[in-house]
Formats: sequence, structure tokens, C-alpha cells
Amino acid sequence: MPPKKSNRNNCEDCKKEVGSDDKALVCCVCEKWHHINCQHVPMDDYKFLTKSDDSIQWYCKSCRGASQKLLKMLTLVSKRQDQLEEEVKKYTVD
Repeated sequence: MPPKKSNRNNCEDCKKEVGSDDKALVCCVCEKWHHINCQHVPMDDYKFLTKSDDSIQWYCKSCRGASQKLLKMLTLVSKRQDQLEEEVKKYTVD
């Protein structure tokens, strides 16, 4: 469930205050608030996200791209590590 909004939070996009009655989400990466209209989040998605538990994460547009790049890079590193471990096994004696 998203953290409670306080009056001290501003939308990262429009810089306006995110009030307790505003429809807004906090990004799981940058931890900044965003009005759903500013991020073009459909109402159905917003309702789903606010009713879900912490296993569902939401990323703002800025963090989404960076997160995807990082995930791709980590996947490549993991594959390369697996390849190297297989190579090392060839040279180790049981």
C-alpha cells in the first residue's frame, strides 16, 4: 500500500502540493509523489495499485526507463557470470 500523503509532499511533475485527497502515487525508486494525471496513469490502474499490497511496485516515467536499463545490464552480468563459472569448472579437478 502506498505511504500516506503528507501536506509537505509536492508532485515531482507539476510541483503542486499532493493533498491527502489527491489521486497520486509514490515511485518505488525515487520515492517522489506524482499526481496520476501528471503521469497519465489510468484510473483503473490507480485503483488497483492503491488496493494492492507492497508486492506490486509502481515506477514513475523517469525511473521506469532507468530501471529497465539497469535490469537488462544485471541480466547480462548474471549470464556472463554463469558462463565464467562453467569455464572455471572445466579447469578444476574433482
